[in-house]
Amino acid sequence: MTTSNQCKWAILVGINYYGYPKDEQLDGSINDIRKMSTFLQEFIQIPAANISMYHDFNEDGAIDKDVKLKRLPTGANVLQALRRVSQNAAKGDFVYFHYSGHGDRKETQYSPLKGNTTTFDEVLCTLDEEIRDVEFGKILDDMVDKELVVLVVLDCCYSGGATRAGFKDQDGNSIKLRQPPNRKRSSNDDMSKTNLDPAKLDTGSSWLYRDRGYNMLAACQPHQKAGEYHGSEGILTHFFRETAESLYAGGSQVTYGMLQSMLNTKVERYFNLQQPMHLGESDKILFSSEIASSSSTDWVNVKKKYSLVGKLTLNQGEVQGVAVGDRYGIFRPGRPFLGLDDKEENLLIYVRVVLVKDMESEARFVNDDKGTTSYGRSGAWKAVKSGYFAKLISRQKKATVIILPDEVHSNIIDLMRQQWKSHSNFAAQISLDFESVEVTKADYFVEIDKDSRTLDIRDSNQQALEDLPAISIDSLDMTEKLMQLLAHLHSFRLVADLQHPSDSVVPKYEFSLTRTVVPKDREDLVARWNLRFTNKHTEILYVTIFNLTEGYAVNKVHPRQGAASVAVDPECDIALDLGTKVPDLLIEKACRGAFEMQERFKVVITTSQTNLSHYCLPDLRNLKIRKLRDTDIMAPRECNWFIVEESVVIEVPHTYSTQAELQKQIWERKEKKDREDEGDEEDEGDEEDEENEEDEEDERYEEDEEDERDVEEGKVTEEKIEEAKKRKNTLD
Repeated sequence: MTTSNQCKWAILVGINYYGYPKDEQLDGSINDIRKMSTFLQEFIQIPAANISMYHDFNEDGAIDKDVKLKRLPTGANVLQALRRVSQNAAKGDFVYFHYSGHGDRKETQYSPLKGNTTTFDEVLCTLDEEIRDVEFGKILDDMVDKELVVLVVLDCCYSGGATRAGFKDQDGNSIKLRQPPNRKRSSNDDMSKTNLDPAKLDTGSSWLYRDRGYNMLAACQPHQKAGEYHGSEGILTHFFRETAESLYAGGSQVTYGMLQSMLNTKVERYFNLQQPMHLGESDKILFSSEIASSSSTDWVNVKKKYSLVGKLTLNQGEVQGVAVGDRYGIFRPGRPFLGLDDKEENLLIYVRVVLVKDMESEARFVNDDKGTTSYGRSGAWKAVKSGYFAKLISRQKKATVIILPDEVHSNIIDLMRQQWKSHSNFAAQISLDFESVEVTKADYFVEIDKDSRTLDIRDSNQQALEDLPAISIDSLDMTEKLMQLLAHLHSFRLVADLQHPSDSVVPKYEFSLTRTVVPKDREDLVARWNLRFTNKHTEILYVTIFNLTEGYAVNKVHPRQGAASVAVDPECDIALDLGTKVPDLLIEKACRGAFEMQERFKVVITTSQTNLSHYCLPDLRNLKIRKLRDTDIMAPRECNWFIVEESVVIEVPHTYSTQAELQKQIWERKEKKDREDEGDEEDEGDEEDEENEEDEEDERYEEDEEDERDVEEGKVTEEKIEEAKKRKNTLD
């Protein structure tokens, strides 16, 4: 999972004794880092010489023989270790940082930097002083700038108002919390740091919880408490190590999203007041900078198995789109299903959903994927455990698509008829109908355009869907492209149509979307908005904000990067400064002149925390053949969610055409280079000529990258505008 030629480094910090009374000190922090050191050496092959460990005194106050003063977990020592590794590591090296101890929130010392978005700093409580989030985050950012691969694990509290008594595990045993004792309750504003560009919005309330180039695992959400596992380890550390070992042992491409899903399931069963949080790219391979070969969002987890009645509980429910009748296959972890290989030999058993709740669902074993009810294969039931993966096999409710007959191109229709079911990833949610002679009710209609020899897709009213990517009937992967496009359109429509039940209890809140002035130096933006959500309810509300574009994209603008919904305290708010760009799918339309487009902002409010990241969809201009997560959405029976929505119409001026033309030319040159690279791989006869061509193309590609950065930053100079016009004239 890490490249063989990279160096690997680790900094491990564990603190039990802070000078509090004996019954208030921690028990498992030092044990955490010792076990993590063994894990990192055995599984990740980090040399012992590259692992720096910092821990404190024993309970009796004596100093371990192997602990020198320079290895004590003081603030200065920890920061010096981070900076030393950052200085010594080379581009591409892997750096692991683990902190086990107390965490806290204090009044911010960085008001000018954080503005009015938060009055708190998250802090790591070292032996003698606190390391503030801004200082810690700056060092991590420096590592990323140096192109190091960074993973941070923080097994500590970040919440306010926790006491050390009254918390039990599933067996009734007391759980010790990793938060300094005798703290007064402090309010949490959970407001995001404002930023003009939606692609650069912060996540959550912490300075650390923002878009980043590193991955982070936090023991709990900002409002929760982190505890210890049987007094011997931190809960996060124990289940992180256990889960990573079981997954890593299979030699598979384990993603952070997979790890997080299993972690949440295991931790919730042990201590349901703590929910770990992953921040970063969920499709990245664990301990690596690489992206997994395919998406892992089709997978859910077994939350609980009932020993005698042949049923189990899955960790997703109606809020995540699960419905009665859905069928899943159960797979054992540690097998080569990641990439994601769902071959028969890795499958344990099939289940069918029989009961759906808001955040979980109950399923019973079936004999096969057709839904025949029984207790399943002999022996397979015993092998299933909590945390095992369940992959969607088929949705009970599918989108119906009528393929209109065409006598002239009957061979194309027959080919489509033969191929569509083989694309099971999309056939789970899309059903093609070739038999309807007369026009009947359907979700979509598909017809062959005889002039352009492309597929024409229409909505349920048979209105043509404009600006879709063209699918040629002469393309070898025509059917696969059609199935993926239909699955994408169906998922987008389901999110767009998402509404709360009519009998929902409406929470008290204030919501506003105000249009503001676009700065003159941001020529890439066509509109700017101030979005504000204020919790006027008497309890915490959990909020997720989506932006739906005319490029058929669903962007989660708050929180970012796959994080769960943001907790907003009573009388606290979220304030976002958003910039609207022309969707990639509409860039060519923008080149032709002025037009109007619609943007939609959808706020999902829940009374318990959930992760709705699987609703996100890319712009259709950037769609590639890959697995898509179905987003079949149903209203929760317990009515624990509510939807706020506002649509706005934006006029794209004709002056935007130059900006769009420059972006279009960048794409065209990149696509041309990709095609030439593919040709170079097939023709190895003249290596010298290829190298010369590649050098010239690389120079042009570097210019393209510079142009693209300017486009992203809105810095299109007069010289580039003239270049764009000349290129356009040349193409014409």
